[in-house]
Amino acid sequence: MDETEDTRKPQEPESTRKTKELLPGFTVRLSTDYDSYGGEIDDPRRAFWAHCLENNEFTEEQIREIERELARRFSNALINEAASFRYARQPSSDLHPRMAFTFKFENLRYGSLLFDVSILGIGPFMSFFFNNPDVVSAFLELAVPEAVSEAIPYAMRGSRPGCAVYPNTALEAAFKSVEGNDGQSQSDIPMSGWAKVFQLSTRIPFFIPLILSLVVLYVAASFVSGERDRISLRETRLDSREARLDDREKDIRSGIEDRTGKLETLTLELVKQLRAEKPSPASDAAAKNAPHPASSSP
Repeated sequence: MDETEDTRKPQEPESTRKTKELLPGFTVRLSTDYDSYGGEIDDPRRAFWAHCLENNEFTEEQIREIERELARRFSNALINEAASFRYARQPSSDLHPRMAFTFKFENLRYGSLLFDVSILGIGPFMSFFFNNPDVVSAFLELAVPEAVSEAIPYAMRGSRPGCAVYPNTALEAAFKSVEGNDGQSQSDIPMSGWAKVFQLSTRIPFFIPLILSLVVLYVAASFVSGERDRISLRETRLDSREARLDDREKDIRSGIEDRTGKLETLTLELVKQLRAEKPSPASDAAAKNAPHPASSSP
């Protein structure tokens, strides 16, 4: 051997070493219950798709086509979900914002179905989601199952598989680095007032449901209070009307009693007059025949 010959192992190119580094990303696990459909198939790969699509007659080429389409369409579907998710949280933003990141689908494997997704451009990705790890976690939990459903070229006629997302260590490190910048998970855009309060509140999972519950309680209490006031006003009006009716009834009874008393008095006087004795004819004749006293002579 020539002494000048370099016996050391050749160094790998810089680009090759970088591709072997763990990129920030996550693992997706889709799980199904094979007992309901596809449990009789020994191959876990065919059993998974037979259960999801309720068809155990797929050929090997058709399964490969499904896998190719899933790998090809998943990244675009997840990009669209990201834009919709951001717009739902911040309606004033552009529905199709510029995205300086993408997703890389790789390492598809079975037991259940598992695959890895690398995030190319972790800085813009975190900035896109307001540098808030909680927002990123919520996005992954909600958007990944929808992106999987959109990426599969056949309709899932069976029950949808359970979907779990596991961030890798590089993505968790990116979360910690963002949180460590200023002690908060905020975007680079300065905010103030209620916008900042709302952004901070997204770190508390129960904050928004709590606010909605308080609003519902306030509206219900206002409605009950207003209804109570209306009922009280109606009762007051009914009491006033009842009092007026009582006074009118008393006046009518008093008038009837006065008239009855007067009528009784008139009736008694009339009876007395009718019962009074009248002079008989014999007494009248005797009075006429009685001698008058002689007048004195002159």
